[in-house]
Amino acid sequence: KTAAAPVKGGVKSSLKDIGTIFSKDMTDHLLVGATMVGTKTGYSGKSVTVCTVTFTAAKDFDLSTLRMDGVSTVAADQTYTENVSGWHFAAKSN
Repeated sequence: KTAAAPVKGGVKSSLKDIGTIFSKDMTDHLLVGATMVGTKTGYSGKSVTVCTVTFTAAKDFDLSTLRMDGVSTVAADQTYTENVSGWHFAAKSN
């Protein structure tokens, strides 16, 4: 549950083409979204860091319990694809 580790400082992207990035704390997960709008070339097939999320834990917890699932994409032609594979994340503590 994200209440044990609230987002600190928001969600950020270092990609200049990401026009909008947001997060929404849901009951049992964090929803994150990013958009590219216009005639920009996408990143299909490339390894890029779409965003970083910084959490501050209210108590110690095992980083291995974090996971990313339910990734969906919308292509420039409005094609919506659910549960896209190939996405990954890295969790680290300071």
